[in-house]
Amino acid sequence: FEMPDLSYTSVRLNEIQWDKAYISMGITDTRGITQQINLKWNNADIAFEPGSKNPIAGANGVHAFVPIDTAKKTFDFTYTFDIRGSEKLEFLPFGGETKVDIKSNWSSPSFTGAYLPNERNVADGFSASWSVSSFGRSYPQQWVDSEVNAQTLADSRFGMSLIRSVDFYTKINRTIKYAIMFIAITFLAFFLFEVLSKVRIHPFQYLLVGFALALFYLLLLSLSEKFGFLPAYVISTIAIIGLITSYSVKVLKANKKAFIVSGLLFLLYSYLYIIVQLEDLALLYGSILLFVLLALTMYLTRNIDWYQVDAGKQTFS
Repeated sequence: FEMPDLSYTSVRLNEIQWDKAYISMGITDTRGITQQINLKWNNADIAFEPGSKNPIAGANGVHAFVPIDTAKKTFDFTYTFDIRGSEKLEFLPFGGETKVDIKSNWSSPSFTGAYLPNERNVADGFSASWSVSSFGRSYPQQWVDSEVNAQTLADSRFGMSLIRSVDFYTKINRTIKYAIMFIAITFLAFFLFEVLSKVRIHPFQYLLVGFALALFYLLLLSLSEKFGFLPAYVISTIAIIGLITSYSVKVLKANKKAFIVSGLLFLLYSYLYIIVQLEDLALLYGSILLFVLLALTMYLTRNIDWYQVDAGKQTFS
């Protein structure tokens, strides 16, 4: 810390109360502080006290009064502390050049704020480095009273937030959101067989297939709590596909058609597994699937005379 040059301000040096000078650090949630924080000021240890004493930085935080010898121009200080966090860690670039290095074993970070990292590496964990110059912010190195407000400071903050990785409950919840779509697609497949192959399927048979498809999600939830998501997904998929395929042999009156249904269900559940793993592209992949299926349905039914189908006389042109 260097003694500030206040000659360009309206402050008179003899009015400054150096004996009341303190270092303030704003911490949004002080419950994460696990032990006493000590400040080393010119080789002297000074204990931080609760409260930031700085309205701009926020009420929460810590502060430490420091002795100022006006005859000196430079003061060295350092402090280290451990803190637990649950959502995010952000910094304000108060220095002439602010450098921040973060390393963590968390695998899903999101870098936020006014400045993105100069370097980043995200794998099983992550590391990120920032170097922010004072020229990149909108407030000076020193200011008096209300010259800088809290919003101005907030606009310059930067850091990272922790994105919760997708656990099996989240994956199951995402899977259930596609339930109606998958049941409708399967019903559509049976309906196309009914129209194109002249196979009559009773509404009760549709209902049984729908019950089987709905049972998939109950099996997935109950098995996931015991074996984990992937084994539960594989077991549930095999069980439901096997059940519907064996039933389709009699309903569709042909092994070939039943195996086509089996292949369709396998592709659907494989695609669904890919979708639920995605965090940002799930909607895109789901939309692509619907587009492809709609295009395929339009192609397969392009020559059907639906008026004749309604009349019970199916013809193709």
